[in-house]
Amino acid sequence: MKFMIKKLIFCLLLINSTFLGISQTVIITHGYSMYGTTDPVSTWMTDMANSIVSRVGGGEIRVYNPQSGDFDIFSGSGLPKILLFGWKDETNEPGHGFSEDAGAALFTSLMKGMLQGDFNLNSMHFIGHSRGSVVNSEAVERLLANGFSVEQVTYLDPDDGGLYVAYSDQDCNPDSIASGIEGWNGIIWADDYWQNKLFFAYGRVVEGTFPEYLGTIGHQEVHNWYATTIADTSIHDGFYFSLLGGGSSFRNPVTGLQRNPFFNPYSDGIVNGNLEKGNWQIVSVPGWYYHGGSGNAIKDSTFLLLDSTRTNRTHDRFYVPPDAAQIAFDYKILKPDSSGLIPNTDKLQVIINGTVVLDNIYMDSTMHVWKHLSFDITPYQNSVQTIKFQLVDENGGTTNLNSAVWLDNIQMVEATVHIYDIRIEKPVVKAFPNPASSEINFIFENSINPVTKITIYDIVGKEVFMENKPIQAEVKSYKMNVSFLNPGLYLYKINNEDIISVGKLVITSTR
Repeated sequence: MKFMIKKLIFCLLLINSTFLGISQTVIITHGYSMYGTTDPVSTWMTDMANSIVSRVGGGEIRVYNPQSGDFDIFSGSGLPKILLFGWKDETNEPGHGFSEDAGAALFTSLMKGMLQGDFNLNSMHFIGHSRGSVVNSEAVERLLANGFSVEQVTYLDPDDGGLYVAYSDQDCNPDSIASGIEGWNGIIWADDYWQNKLFFAYGRVVEGTFPEYLGTIGHQEVHNWYATTIADTSIHDGFYFSLLGGGSSFRNPVTGLQRNPFFNPYSDGIVNGNLEKGNWQIVSVPGWYYHGGSGNAIKDSTFLLLDSTRTNRTHDRFYVPPDAAQIAFDYKILKPDSSGLIPNTDKLQVIINGTVVLDNIYMDSTMHVWKHLSFDITPYQNSVQTIKFQLVDENGGTTNLNSAVWLDNIQMVEATVHIYDIRIEKPVVKAFPNPASSEINFIFENSINPVTKITIYDIVGKEVFMENKPIQAEVKSYKMNVSFLNPGLYLYKINNEDIISVGKLVITSTR
């Protein structure tokens, strides 16, 4: 009888996941992939995605396109959305910074897809194998720092050091060995499945997760084992504990410390903007090559060098936060253009997504100290952009260049007063769900007076909605339709007579 009841509960949960959790977005990321071997995206990752589609009875599979930053439709339609993130070439780079670069690219493409309405980020489940766990951990850290919640993170034999400590790529928290993967504070639930077969790459226990030891089955066998838990609904382990798996109510508690994200959307938003990571004189610099980056300028020491033969460099795509005010950078002229007087000299241009935003930095004299510059980026708030630095001659071309310049410390600067700094002194309201797509519930806590006004503002402080109807104190919640709002970050303000409560509200696409 107990077995039959348990089986009935499982069936009901599975049905519930099919109809209620189907809007979930699942992100699958691979680890190291040797040059010349089969691409993991087209093999085990596609197989895993197809198994999920088969289990829940539908869904759309999309594959990451590094040229555009989009997740292109591969097969299927509808919900859930299953995104396959491939970074095969980067996994063969020996230097530090490439896992961070891939994680930033994954985060940026998720934001791009949400803003375009390709998928929503209301309920995300990240699945990463080996060093793919580092990439996912990086992306999740950025999402949490930008105000999103993450439903689940699954680490499959996570490797941020392991056997190959010298080859590790520990970007999440590089102050200690094997710290590139975290059970971040803000993840609703995280699970970790690991093994330690001798003489092979192996995983480890990640704090802030539920860890399960799989014995000595082998590194690749871990993602094979997890795939089995997707395909076989009788297995109450692995994928079973996900929302789509139907067993989320039976999750085991996590163990260990959940760290708060270290990521700062401003100082860290432009990856490797200080050029500290990557090898000298190599074109494939982390943050400047694989995900929208291009150009022939090189990393010289810890600076970006532009000269007569290496004329330009474009950074990878990056997300501009809703209250970013400026982009700042330092430059130093090493060799001036002495062929003429201004304006008949070389100059440095700064270009955002194809538009020239700075065009007056002339290479007219050698500089013995660095100069700091910044420019306005408010027109690009809450969007995905690229930034390009290029030298041009007096004719606007590159055929008569004679100068050389160093660039360093490229980063975004936040507004003086911004949404991220809001602190609620007397919290009387909670918003749920948040992020929201169609409607939101304001839950009134400790409220003793009628609510007189609810106001929604956009990221620049413009009022986009106002409800000025008193809501009596005995009413504990208020449901509001928000489907008319475009995806993005908003601020809500609740006037409760002498008490004002404010908070952030993230709106995502309904698709």
